[in-house]
Amino acid sequence: MDQLDPSAHREEELVAHFEEMGMDVEESGAAGLDTLRLLRDTISELRDDQILLINIG
Repeated sequence: MDQLDPSAHREEELVAHFEEMGMDVEESGAAGLDTLRLLRDTISELRDDQILLINIG
């Protein structure tokens, strides 16, 4: 969960990461931080009998 903490990442690092992947989008840093926040919050709210399924594609 520590790695999903948005405060542990800088927007510039996320922008550079997305650029390396060929995804040069103006809001990529902010979107990356929003995604980290969403994942962290969603996972932390899961009960022991729940799972989170992410379909990418």
